[in-house]
Amino acid sequence: MISSLRLTRFKSHELTQLSFSKGTNLLIGPMGAGKSSVMDAICFALYGTFPALKSHKITLDEVITARPVKQNDAKVQLNFAYNGGNYLVERSIKDGAVEAYFHRDSKLLEGPNTTKVTGEVERLLGVDYDLFTRAIYSEQNKLDYFITMGKGERKKILDELLGIDRFEQARSSAGTLVSRLRDAKKEAAAFLDASDEKNVLEQSACLSKDVAQLTSQIASFDKSFSQLSAQSTQLLEKKSLLEKKSAAHSNLEKKLASATSVLESLKSQASQIQLQAAQVAQTVSKQGLAEQKKSVEQKITQLRYAQTALAEYLAKKTLLERELEALNKAIGQYSHLAGKAKPDLASKKTALREEEKQFTQKESLAKSLEEKIRQAKLSSAKLILLQKDEEGILQKLELTAAQLSKFDGVGQKKDAVKDLLSSLKEREKQINDSITHLSSDTTLCPVCSTALTDEHKARIGGEKKDALGKIAGEKQLLESQLSQLAAQLEQKTFLDAAKTALEQKLAVIAEKKPLFAAVEPVHVLEKQFSDEKIILSTAEKHKAELLASLESDERLSSELVKLQSIEEQKQKLAGQLHYLGEKPSFDQKTLDELSEKQIQLSKASEFFAIQEKIEEVTLGRNSVERELASLSFNKTDLENATAQYHSAEKQLVAVSGEKKSASALLADKSTSLEKLAVKQKTIEEKKRQFSALEKKIESVLVFQNCLLETQAQLRTDLCTAVNQAMSTIWPTIYPYGDFTSLKLTPSATDYSLELLAGKEWTPIEQASGGEKTCASLALRIAFAMVLTPSLSWIVLDEPTHNLDAQAVNRLIRMLHLDLPSIIGQIFIITHDEQLKEGASGKLYKVERDKDSFEKSVVEELAL
Repeated sequence: MISSLRLTRFKSHELTQLSFSKGTNLLIGPMGAGKSSVMDAICFALYGTFPALKSHKITLDEVITARPVKQNDAKVQLNFAYNGGNYLVERSIKDGAVEAYFHRDSKLLEGPNTTKVTGEVERLLGVDYDLFTRAIYSEQNKLDYFITMGKGERKKILDELLGIDRFEQARSSAGTLVSRLRDAKKEAAAFLDASDEKNVLEQSACLSKDVAQLTSQIASFDKSFSQLSAQSTQLLEKKSLLEKKSAAHSNLEKKLASATSVLESLKSQASQIQLQAAQVAQTVSKQGLAEQKKSVEQKITQLRYAQTALAEYLAKKTLLERELEALNKAIGQYSHLAGKAKPDLASKKTALREEEKQFTQKESLAKSLEEKIRQAKLSSAKLILLQKDEEGILQKLELTAAQLSKFDGVGQKKDAVKDLLSSLKEREKQINDSITHLSSDTTLCPVCSTALTDEHKARIGGEKKDALGKIAGEKQLLESQLSQLAAQLEQKTFLDAAKTALEQKLAVIAEKKPLFAAVEPVHVLEKQFSDEKIILSTAEKHKAELLASLESDERLSSELVKLQSIEEQKQKLAGQLHYLGEKPSFDQKTLDELSEKQIQLSKASEFFAIQEKIEEVTLGRNSVERELASLSFNKTDLENATAQYHSAEKQLVAVSGEKKSASALLADKSTSLEKLAVKQKTIEEKKRQFSALEKKIESVLVFQNCLLETQAQLRTDLCTAVNQAMSTIWPTIYPYGDFTSLKLTPSATDYSLELLAGKEWTPIEQASGGEKTCASLALRIAFAMVLTPSLSWIVLDEPTHNLDAQAVNRLIRMLHLDLPSIIGQIFIITHDEQLKEGASGKLYKVERDKDSFEKSVVEELAL
């Protein structure tokens, strides 16, 4: 049993707390008050969604209260008792996400994962969301959901609701499995037909014989190859030894030839220089030659230093003489200035600076006067323009004041028209409410509570509509007047703003006029400027004369400075020439004689070195000759050994090739034999598979038939249970005697709902709207009793749709007395005030002013 529900910022409910009890709990109120939101909250608390959210008619964010102010989060808390335990499920929405918690007796069972909480609720109740919304929770205007569906759709939905769809799915899957098994059986049969098992066995025997023969041949080849390999190794060692001796013999011969060649070359060199060095070699020993050669080299070095010093002395002297000659010429050029007096440059520069200072002051005064003249002319022109602007603004102000006088009292007129229009709209709303009340099934006058006939209702309705027509004409006239007054008020506002702007402009002009009036006259300033220009011209001429005189004196002073510098340079060069010193001494003949003697000594040294090299090479050649004589090498032995080794290698290659061919043939035949073995194994496997498939097909066909029979029996059994429940409920719900019973009948393609009239069953499609509503209500209650007996809940939204007064009275009796004895807890949502009498548990009134976006207000009423 659901004991309480708390809604926080959920849709139109800011904070709503409701408690429920056994029996019929009823929520009554006008459309849009927030009644259905209570049932949506119960569904959301249990399963994390409800029909409008599940079908995306609204988003999760739209569940949170948005009027009059958008809120940030929403929360639902549902308390219920089940199987001796007290449970609390909470779900909150924030930032597009949902958190959920599930408690039993204040102990947390699951959370905050919303999916896990939903799974725990479904496991506990044994009812998922789909079963809850089809068997327990009837949405608004969907009481006749099962009756209005099409044929195929009704069978599908009812099978899902009754749980029979699982057998249909299993039977369909079994049919698919049979088709696949038959295809596999055909494939196995085709494979066996295409396979020649006898031929495979014959080929296998033949290949096995060939493999044995080839294996024996390869063993023989291995033995021959081993013998030839040993023989080839011995011959290779003998050949290698002889090749080493041949290499050593060849190397010694090359050394002997090289030594002989070097010896002959040295003897030739010795004979060529023997004549040149013979005289020195005869008079000087080898040791004395080195000492004499060193002495000569030292003397040559000293003479070359003296030769270099002489060359540097002559070059420096020549350069100084040339520079001195050039300075003498320059002194001659500047000698004409020697008699002139040095000018007084300092006094002339001081006079020029003073003159420039006075000139700058006069020039600045002239520029200042010129700027004053320009400003005086500009101020005079601006003053004239300001006076003209002032005259124009005064004219515009007079015109604006005249126009404003036409709009006096417009604001008061507009407020009066708005009050009249508001009064007409309120009256129009009252008349429309009366017409709506008259068009409903009510039989009492809303004013005096007297009985109303159809003729009376039609007459009153006509009068109300005529009154509405008059009000519409008056509203149109007032709205036109309101529009005109609004335009006039807008024009008046514009003129007020224009007047204020003009007055501000006048104030600005009044502030500026004194500034432009107090300026010195232009003709006085122009006379002062003319006098200053004459003074400035005279000062400029005098400054130019001083500048020219100063430049002439500076040129003369510069020439005198240059002459003095040249004379100083001449004295410096003369001193350098005086201190140059005496000319160094040098004897070229002595240098030439010593150079010749140095050459002779070098040749004698070279002769002695060649003699030593000849002796060294002769000793080496004699050693090589002795080594060749001791080496015993015969070229014929090497040729014979090489021929024997190559012959053995050819035989080895031939045996290896034959073995390779035999091995390749063996591998091919072995592979073919393996393939035949695999093929034989596949044939045996296909035989076993074919036999197994036949057995499986037979078993699945039997299973499919069992499912079909079970499905039909389940439909019959479930419909029987539903029909038994409806036979109990129908007399309580339907207040007339023309239809005495109701039944749900299954067929291969659909479910049919029929009413019993006398002894004949009539399809529900031929019944009236009220009869269909009673049938839908009975079917709904029966589904809840049969499919969710452990919960014993049912939710009905606007169940009086299409019911007449007698059926409504019967429904009230059933809700109050009969249904609570069948269903543990009933929730009714309605706008029909008559159903108040049907409440046996809790009664709530739900109200909300939709025009002002107020929150839903829930009030518990006394039973």
